[in-house]
Amino acid sequence: MKQKLQSTRLWRRTLVGLLVAAFTLAAYAGITRLGSRIVDVVVDIQPTPTGSFLIESSDIEKRLDAGVHGALIGQSIDKLELSELEDFVREDPFVDDANIYTGFDGVLNVRITQREPILRIHHRTGSDYYLGPNGDILPLSKHDNVRVPVLTGDVPSFKEAIADSLTLEVFVLAKALYDDELFSALIEQIDFRRGEYILVPKLGSSDISLGDLTDLDKKLYKYKAYIQGVVPEMGWDAYKNIDLRYGDQVIGTADSKRRTRA
Repeated sequence: MKQKLQSTRLWRRTLVGLLVAAFTLAAYAGITRLGSRIVDVVVDIQPTPTGSFLIESSDIEKRLDAGVHGALIGQSIDKLELSELEDFVREDPFVDDANIYTGFDGVLNVRITQREPILRIHHRTGSDYYLGPNGDILPLSKHDNVRVPVLTGDVPSFKEAIADSLTLEVFVLAKALYDDELFSALIEQIDFRRGEYILVPKLGSSDISLGDLTDLDKKLYKYKAYIQGVVPEMGWDAYKNIDLRYGDQVIGTADSKRRTRA
């Protein structure tokens, strides 16, 4: 019994010692952190789902140094408002999210999630720009490109796009194509002329006439039914044009100008 009691007391003293050591270490770490300064900035940028890097570490570092705190190296960690730095970094058009934290080694860690465009818009002047995943207007990146459908035709310039209703309308179409696994892989161009849209797929030589975006879901459903039902038997080049504008019909126009209803 006496031996058991001594064993229990020894276990308690060991536990108390561990708790005191842990508390002391935590307190020391806190004091050390308050007195430490930034010695380095490490930026980790996650690639887009398609593997692109539209922004580089140097871009983020320059942006941080241009913020309200100025150059970060050498600054006291406890004086930095990390949430404000995160919000400032998120203002970059290619940054979807930013997570900034510090370690006891004085390193400022910056983890970046990129914003991936869903459409590239080609203006007749050659000044291309992107449409972002939330309908926002993005410039081209100086580092990399994203392989997304290209909108051509009667489109606004980059400056006009910010206030142009077309970008809100075409976002509905671009998002519908982007969210569909088949269409996101198949469609490479959208042509917009005189208020109507034409889809240009990567396979075959057929143009897909959508008309305006009325009943868009129904039109895309018809096109998918055509791909699944007609293409396996007749191939991608069976018709020069696939017209989805009329009710429940899919009208195929062959090179001979003969029209066939599907």
